[in-house]
Amino acid sequence: MSACLKASLSVHGRIQPTPQKLSLATNCKAAAQTAQARSPADAFAHLVSAKFAFDLNLPESGNTYLAVSHLIAPYEVWLARWRWEVAEPRFDILDERARNAYWDDVTLLAQSYIGAEDLARRYVSDEVFRARLDNILVHFNEHDQAQFFHFVRIAHGLGND
Repeated sequence: MSACLKASLSVHGRIQPTPQKLSLATNCKAAAQTAQARSPADAFAHLVSAKFAFDLNLPESGNTYLAVSHLIAPYEVWLARWRWEVAEPRFDILDERARNAYWDDVTLLAQSYIGAEDLARRYVSDEVFRARLDNILVHFNEHDQAQFFHFVRIAHGLGND
C-alpha cells in the first residue's frame, strides 16, 4: 500500500494519463480495503482508501476514511504526515470530521521535527496555507512558535540561526 501512495504522489505518477491514474486508484483502493477487512484498526489502510476514494471522485468515502484513520491513530506523526499530504490539496472538499482531523494533524506536525519541516516549506510557498496555519500558530506557546519559525527561516534559505 505504501508503494501505491508513493506512486500516485510522485511527479511521475501525477503526470500519467487519466486512464492509468484511475487504474492505479481502483487497484490500490481494493488492496487497502482488503487490508481493512483483515485488520479494521489499520489506520494506514484507511488512509490509503481515503487517497484513492478521493482520486476516484468519491469524496464522502474519502472523508470518512480520512477521519477514521485519524481516530485510530491520532498521534502517529508518520501517519499524520501522509494524511496531511492527502488532505491538503482537497481542503475545500473536506467535511467537518475530516477537517477536524486535518487541524489535529497539522497541529501535531507543526510541533514535530519531521512535520514542521514539511509544513514550513508549504508555509513559505503557499499563501492560502500560510493563512490557515497562522490561525493555529497563534495558539502555540512561545517555544513551539520559535521552533516552527526556525524551520520557516530554513525554508526561506535564511540559515540555521
